[in-house]
Amino acid sequence: MERSKYKCPFGCGTTIIRLPLDSDFKNRKEDQSRKYVVKQIENANFRFVQCPEENIQSIPSINNDGHIPFYKVDSFWDFDNIGVTKHVGNDKESHELPQIQLVSSGKSLEPVQYQICRYLTCGACDKGAVGFGGYVLNKDKGKRDHVEVNPNDLTYFVSL
Repeated sequence: MERSKYKCPFGCGTTIIRLPLDSDFKNRKEDQSRKYVVKQIENANFRFVQCPEENIQSIPSINNDGHIPFYKVDSFWDFDNIGVTKHVGNDKESHELPQIQLVSSGKSLEPVQYQICRYLTCGACDKGAVGFGGYVLNKDKGKRDHVEVNPNDLTYFVSL
């Protein structure tokens, strides 16, 4: 299967991830559930930067107005060259951790609230954030200790 390369938006030329050519979600219904858009971001003092597709000469968007599409990645190991920050927040006592509310383009149009635990950066130049790793906030279970969450247990999203 042919794949599109999505590059570092900061000009270093590194391939962040390769996705199927139809990752624009126009052709395959099953991939609709992988595309999300931001509904709301809380307690964040940063902006996500979109990774441009290799063959598209465009300026990446640097805004959080709800129009940045995110792609849900199956596994952390699907990335070509990605960096992951240490846990978000300075200590275990931090009460205002960033959260993001995403709406799927797929079957469910209900917003899903994620606790952001780690940011994704370019693996070569360490600039970002080009995505995040987090877990779904479950009203029944409450928040988890964000420092102790295993990075392998997080769901990862990259901004495209």
